[in-house]
Amino acid sequence: MKLGLSASAAAVLGVSLAACTGEIRGVEDDASPRDAIVRMDVVSPPDAHEVETDTGAGTDTSAPIDAPPVSDRICEPWPGGVDRYDQSVAPIEILPESADATAIVLIAGPSSAHPGGQHEFFAGMAILAHVLCETEGVVPILVRDGWPADERVLHRADSIVLYADGGSSHPLADAARRASLARQLDRGVGLVAVHYAVEPSVEWAEILRGWLGGVYEPGYSVNPLWRARYEGFPEHPSTRGLAAFDIDDEWYFGIRFVEDTSRVTPILAAVPPDDRRTTPETMAHPGRSETTAWAFERSGGGRSFAFTGGHWHGNWGDSSDTPFAVMQRRVIAQAALWTAGVEIPLGGAPAPLDPALGGLWLDRR
Repeated sequence: MKLGLSASAAAVLGVSLAACTGEIRGVEDDASPRDAIVRMDVVSPPDAHEVETDTGAGTDTSAPIDAPPVSDRICEPWPGGVDRYDQSVAPIEILPESADATAIVLIAGPSSAHPGGQHEFFAGMAILAHVLCETEGVVPILVRDGWPADERVLHRADSIVLYADGGSSHPLADAARRASLARQLDRGVGLVAVHYAVEPSVEWAEILRGWLGGVYEPGYSVNPLWRARYEGFPEHPSTRGLAAFDIDDEWYFGIRFVEDTSRVTPILAAVPPDDRRTTPETMAHPGRSETTAWAFERSGGGRSFAFTGGHWHGNWGDSSDTPFAVMQRRVIAQAALWTAGVEIPLGGAPAPLDPALGGLWLDRR
């Protein structure tokens, strides 16, 4: 049982929070969200297995608490159905059976205020869970509504993926959650942020920047919709198996990186149209290739990764409109694997998605 906080966690708890107004960014009335999705199926979890407890905020230690359930059935077929919004079939917060398994916690944010087909956090993480199951020895742990109901699942994590709204709606806007995450990062757990999750509120922006290596900063960065063409990838485990591709998405750029960029590796970079440069920082660099995904070696140990795409849910699934969806799946899956310390094959990690699954798990909005 853990008692007390690390130095970095204590510092995080001391950060004050100011109320700020959320903002929906990058949504156009005439936008046509893609919806190439998939469906998978689940079974009930078996009995619980003892895990380490956390005495952080909100935990009542006066009464016994059942440990999170244990099963690898997230990597087996989930029960099917005809309701494309049925998320009840998904196994939530179930730990791997084997202590030797690499556990990757996938945290899907609450339903977004964006229209359907955009910011589909739960469905996107369900797809990523399916993809990660294709790598032997890896078992994902799916979490819904922005944070685990039982924080003890974080103690089992080798890496944590955040896919959620940002700013004041960010899962880490709560100081106690930041302290909980800091305890995990202190022991070398990986961290991946997808899309809006790379944008913190100003009150704790420096904390997330130190964890990710860079963040979206309003007034400095931009978040336009544009088709990015990616080719000429750096030598890095997360780029294995990639071939030139282009994807139309809300790609952020003009990122505010840490001062010491020697620990930042640009993974995806492309030249956006100059009319998408709308802040002083981005307008000052017409024609510049802009980083939209990057890897980061944290100074205290541990690995992080940020991927700024992920606005359109359809880009996760293969269709005639999204012929390069496998590249998005591979980049994000390999980001999770690399941050978790998993060796990625030279030809790339498997990233299939069976279109016959036909799919769903969308938020009902």
